Amino acid sequence: MLLKVQNSSLENFAGEPTPSVFSASTFKLLTSQSNWSFYFPKSIYFKPFSMSKLIHFYCLLSMSLLFGACDSQKKITYNVNSLQEAYAAKRLDQALSLHKSFADYQVVLIKDSINLKPEAYQLDVNGKQITITGGGGNGLIYGTLDLIEDMTNGKSPTEIQNHGEEATYDFRAIKFDLPWDTYRHSFSLDQHYEICKDLKYWEKFMDMMVENRFNALTLWNLHPYTFMIKPTNYPEASPFSDSELAEWQTLYKGIFAMAEERGIDTYIMPFNIFVSKEFSLAHNVAMDNLDHNHISHSIADTSALVIKYTRECIAQMLQEYPTLDGMGITHGEVMGGMTPAQREDWLTATIIDGMRLSGRKCKLIHRIPLSANKESGGSTSIEAEKITRANIEKEANYDFIIQPIRADMKYNWSHAHSTPKLYKVHGGKLFDTFFKPVPESYKVTWTARNEDFFCLRWGVPDFVRAHINENNQAYAGGYFIGSETYIPALDYFTKDKTGVSWTYAFERQWLFYKIWGRLLYNSKTKDEVFSNAFVQRFGAEGKNLLAAYAAAGQTPLMLGSTYDFTWDFTLYSEGFLARNPVSTSVEYISVDRQINQAVLDTNYLSIKDYVDFKLTISPSSMRK
Repeated sequence: MLLKVQNSSLENFAGEPTPSVFSASTFKLLTSQSNWSFYFPKSIYFKPFSMSKLIHFYCLLSMSLLFGACDSQKKITYNVNSLQEAYAAKRLDQALSLHKSFADYQVVLIKDSINLKPEAYQLDVNGKQITITGGGGNGLIYGTLDLIEDMTNGKSPTEIQNHGEEATYDFRAIKFDLPWDTYRHSFSLDQHYEICKDLKYWEKFMDMMVENRFNALTLWNLHPYTFMIKPTNYPEASPFSDSELAEWQTLYKGIFAMAEERGIDTYIMPFNIFVSKEFSLAHNVAMDNLDHNHISHSIADTSALVIKYTRECIAQMLQEYPTLDGMGITHGEVMGGMTPAQREDWLTATIIDGMRLSGRKCKLIHRIPLSANKESGGSTSIEAEKITRANIEKEANYDFIIQPIRADMKYNWSHAHSTPKLYKVHGGKLFDTFFKPVPESYKVTWTARNEDFFCLRWGVPDFVRAHINENNQAYAGGYFIGSETYIPALDYFTKDKTGVSWTYAFERQWLFYKIWGRLLYNSKTKDEVFSNAFVQRFGAEGKNLLAAYAAAGQTPLMLGSTYDFTWDFTLYSEGFLARNPVSTSVEYISVDRQINQAVLDTNYLSIKDYVDFKLTISPSSMRK
């Protein structure tokens, strides 16, 4: 009887250990998988031979597929054909060069998609071998970074315990508003322009993201397409020369490539309905919004030309950027005069049909409408929720959309850093349409907007844990973290940067990202992870700084819980400022305003309500 050896991709076994590190546990893992096969050239047959010879032959083959780190005293075994494993190995090689106690240890990266979820990992130390098993590329990256963290914290190989982790949420996104064609127009956003055009910035930002286990980068601006393509049928829409556009395309392709390497999904998030100024002037459409006001109260331009132009831009963009993972749908901006159903129909005819025409599969973020009527100020209704849910479930049935769709809502409007309890979304009250019955084709995600502290280096782990505990239902799928009025690029708060250890704004607020990211990945992450990060930065005396930060960080949370708000400018906790509805300007919160302001969190009473209550139950004692 002859043994037929399958011809197939080497992906399953590339990354398995060379003979010197081929442990019994690794062999057990391989042979336990029901569909494992040996891979040799097509149609080669071998006479039966012993298992030991077969293993030996496999090991010889694997040696040509595996990369060993250049230092002969250490070896990293991984699949060279995997971008994520190559990234993990590069980071690990850098760390090993700094930690000599690991010099004679060999590290093996193994993918096991059968027993582990894609982002889960198991780290095992056996003799002089450290094995990191991941359910996918992300799991292997996270396991590797966990090992590096142990090294950085001063652990020796013998002190590392066997352990593993898996993701609490499978969607952990950064909301990043780009500084070109911005949602609002101001110098505070424009000043980030050059930094955000520098790929060195994005490399550092995405290294931070993966270290903190964020796995999605969402890029937001009003009309993104002409920064990425020259529309084939509408070249007049482009504001750039060929050389200028080539620079933009190099930037976007570089961002998407670095994200893919780090296991980070990328999404383009447009606002609607916008076209380029050049397109407006050439075709006499959308002429009342040439300066791109983020909310236009005029009637939306829903002409057939604008629909065709938008649809073709999306299809072309997805074709020209094959590593871009997904698209987002945003209702509300420049859609005045349209009903919720009309807005859904417009988005289907443009974004969804553009995705179809691209000829490839994509992921989708479908933001929940900001308005349940024809206005743009924000409102909610059960009827609008029913229309939206029906549309999302219809989209999920399209074969070009990858499930689950992310149905996203703003948590407590624009101020998620208030109370961890959900009291409102953009527009007001949220009904239960999106939760009952529990959806199968989409997951609800929450945008945790931060419009409350830009200068404060915030970090309160227990607040984020409470957020996660409030949102652990079966329909819950993750979070977006970010702002619409603050870009974490240029550090314009630090006047004198002499001796400062950071370059960019996000590095200055490292604790904010670390707490949100690590807890969204594993809600059981201990405070020790965060306090150790202080020690790494400031030495042993930094061990108590987490408690200090957490105490200081309660202040904006308390103000946000006891001072009700709606959109961004109605409250700025860090500055103790709020919008005055009479003057319509943002002003210091006086004692009188604090006394009379309603609370958000109903576990509290406003000062006025508290006094009225005390007078009701004991007026005489209050007068004393």
